[in-house]
Amino acid sequence: MRSFTVSAFTSLIIALIILTSFSIRSHAESASFVRSRFELIDINGEKVPVQGDVVYPDFVPQPQSRKYVNLSDEWQILYDKEGSNIIVNGIRISLAERTPEVISILTNDMHRKLNANGWLRISAPSSNNARNTPYSGYQGVTWYRRVFNLSKDDIEGKNVFIVFHGVNYIADVWINKEYAGFHEGGFTPFVLNITRLVKAGRNEVVVRVDNIPWDSDDAIYAPIVPYKKCDWWNYGGIYRDVYIEIVNRTYIARVDVTPYRESNWFWSAKVRVVTVSDRSVNAELNICIYRASFTEEALTEWSVYKAIDFNSKIACSARILNLRPGMNIAVEAFNNLNVEEWSPEHPHLYIVLAQLTIDGTVADSYADQFGFREVKVEENRVLLNGAPVFLKGVARHEDYPVLGRALRPEMIFLDLLLVKDIGANFLRTAHYPNHPLTYIYADRLGILIWEEIPVYWFDRCWVFEKALARGNSPANVSRDDLQRLQQTFDNHLGVG
Repeated sequence: MRSFTVSAFTSLIIALIILTSFSIRSHAESASFVRSRFELIDINGEKVPVQGDVVYPDFVPQPQSRKYVNLSDEWQILYDKEGSNIIVNGIRISLAERTPEVISILTNDMHRKLNANGWLRISAPSSNNARNTPYSGYQGVTWYRRVFNLSKDDIEGKNVFIVFHGVNYIADVWINKEYAGFHEGGFTPFVLNITRLVKAGRNEVVVRVDNIPWDSDDAIYAPIVPYKKCDWWNYGGIYRDVYIEIVNRTYIARVDVTPYRESNWFWSAKVRVVTVSDRSVNAELNICIYRASFTEEALTEWSVYKAIDFNSKIACSARILNLRPGMNIAVEAFNNLNVEEWSPEHPHLYIVLAQLTIDGTVADSYADQFGFREVKVEENRVLLNGAPVFLKGVARHEDYPVLGRALRPEMIFLDLLLVKDIGANFLRTAHYPNHPLTYIYADRLGILIWEEIPVYWFDRCWVFEKALARGNSPANVSRDDLQRLQQTFDNHLGVG
């Protein structure tokens, strides 16, 4: 795994996690704040990230083996200025634990809002309060709705997920008016299993988004992450990609690669494949490592499959897995590999391809890019692959005129090209996790990343006490954001 330098920032987060909770304000003594759905569970000695009932993925599309339904473009939106006034046990309902009572209240409100006047047509992803727009600076509740279609083949014998790459700040989701789940945190992706909620034909998704105002009583009382107004804009809404992902009932949930240098200076790699199955079945797992070859087209592709150089195989393995219902894990070690190291000057990349075959039929395949590099700190020097590296950095916000934080892929790529063109090799992604494509492009272009989560100014005693009083969050929101960063970007070279 990657090594991180412990800083005062990291120490503060650890303190938030390990300290016990205090009582909260007297008028809300019976209140219970919303709890995180993210955790690391142990499977055969390996930690696997789980969000609710879904293995947390690394959000790299696999179009070679899966079907996707893009939910971008046409949506409807309703600005609900009174939506923040629903209080449960002294807590703004958006921050209340998702008990059956709270879900029922939210669902009843959803039914009322679907019949309300004032719905507008918009394109999503988009920032719902971008500057120089009619709702510039709006913070509060908005509702989103749109229709999508699935065929009978899409749902029979399949798992169906809905994936959001960024919704700020807290989102509740319904499919066909049935509650699907929620997510807190405006900068981390999330996924919901909607298999039991969808049907062949017309389906409807509804999303309630509460962009809790910074510096408000709710933001400070909870507090949320971040809670304090700073020198950047609190963009809200569904501002990053959203889509449906359809996989077989037995599928590859994620592939993690940990390169490491042996004592003889040869490189090795530990490849971990997490599978999910709906039944007990024998399956053949093939894992191969290839050199990546990025054409001009493949360089900007989100998927990495097109960049596989099938004529340049580094290593392969095959084994039979006795899959059990639920989550399974397989670990393979590849030793003494003939590879080239990744650096900003020479960003050599490789692609791991895992393929799962059942009864002679490929059930799923999963491809992801990675590379070989070693980062160490010796005294006051940062060493990359054993040599000192001078970090020439810039800071970048996800922010474009009119669009706000809803950047298109070509904008992200152009920004990173500009970073390289000025001679920089190091990017600070402002105060928050960026769009997942940022890190994919950075690996390909040779850019190191300084990554953060938006936890700042929690050193103020009164805020710290309120954070502890919330109990499960924001300590867990902060912890989960850090863990999500590691699990989402685990195969990326620049993040460290």
